[in-house]
Amino acid sequence: TSRACFTTCLALQPQLPLAYFLRGICRLDQRDFKDAANDFDQVLSQGADRSVELAAQLNLALARIGLRQPQLAMESLDAAIDGGITATRVFFLRARLRRQLGDEAGADQDLAEGLRRTPEDEASWIARGVARVKDDPRGALSDFREALRINPASEPALQNMAHVLSGPMEQPADAIEPMSELVEHSPRAELAHANRGVLLARLGRREAAIADAEAAARAGDDPDVSYRIACIHALLVDDEHTETTRAIQWLARSLRDRSSLFRIALSDPDLAKIRQRPETRRLLEAAQVLLESR
Repeated sequence: TSRACFTTCLALQPQLPLAYFLRGICRLDQRDFKDAANDFDQVLSQGADRSVELAAQLNLALARIGLRQPQLAMESLDAAIDGGITATRVFFLRARLRRQLGDEAGADQDLAEGLRRTPEDEASWIARGVARVKDDPRGALSDFREALRINPASEPALQNMAHVLSGPMEQPADAIEPMSELVEHSPRAELAHANRGVLLARLGRREAAIADAEAAARAGDDPDVSYRIACIHALLVDDEHTETTRAIQWLARSLRDRSSLFRIALSDPDLAKIRQRPETRRLLEAAQVLLESR
């Protein structure tokens, strides 16, 4: 793997900031936040080039957010901003942290600054789009399209496009196209199939939705995928018992692997047709008891 290659490289030449940075990115992608933070600290301690140092500060902040260290993450973002980083998403990240730490005025100031600036990179276009979804969904959609101009296979841009089209803009049929792009490009194709299947089921396109559910089922024990497969079958429930049985089976599977999903299931409109069934109520009650006993 890339991570192993960078580790070998560092064993041969430990004073190589770029190798630490690239290994840190790999570890961050794998949600190994502690080791990622250590790698970015190494970059900063070794005096890397300014652009690498600023990128290390930003990614160190992301690792510290993953470690639930908001104050330390703030310090990293402050250093990146003071150093002149051009990635405008830093303002949205810092706004979120300031709000978390109770600094509402500072959060509003950072949010306004992030919205004022024109992004220059994929992640910043996406960050600004996410910030605009609530009050300006059309503007958000435009930002996600700009991200796709930079990277046509951008998974978060495609996901957010589908969310805006199927949600705030109430154009679920138009959301199928970005979801289909995700099916083609996503490394988690099964989850993409499951998400598209939910949209198709909402639109009443039974055969296509079932095909996506079957493709998604190859994911194995992924609770996110299992939950969405349950939603697909629940949306397709009619007078036949087949879909009801499948929906409850997949819901049970998802709750077995992640009991906290019961909180979503309690009010998820996609499960409305099965929620009041005795089997479903017992499943949700059992998941709640299991979660509260931990």
